[in-house]
Amino acid sequence: MPPRQSSDTSRGKAAVSDVYSSMRASILEGEIAPGTRINIDAVSRSLGVSQTPVREVLQRLEGDNLVVYNPGRGYSTTPLLDLAELRSLFEFRLLVEPWAARSAAVDRLANPARTLE
Repeated sequence: MPPRQSSDTSRGKAAVSDVYSSMRASILEGEIAPGTRINIDAVSRSLGVSQTPVREVLQRLEGDNLVVYNPGRGYSTTPLLDLAELRSLFEFRLLVEPWAARSAAVDRLANPARTLE
């Protein structure tokens, strides 16, 4: 019995990986529009898997900020930023990126290994 469980586990992990790759690509390529509600049953039928790997993948995609979970409504793809959110994002980047570039360039020739010798 243990070899069969191992094989089942491997298949389960492969199914989750395949579903994740497929759903992530569909979201990033715009096949699933921002703000679209995701029907777990429909996704599982279209991909030929049970609902369990789809649920696991949706939780993982939520961690990637590609989907959001609304209690009572289920999962949907993350909506696009509105104008105010987009402005805030660019203002943040304008503050952080010059500092990050400057910090990275200051001691780029310094070799930390030399100080350990």
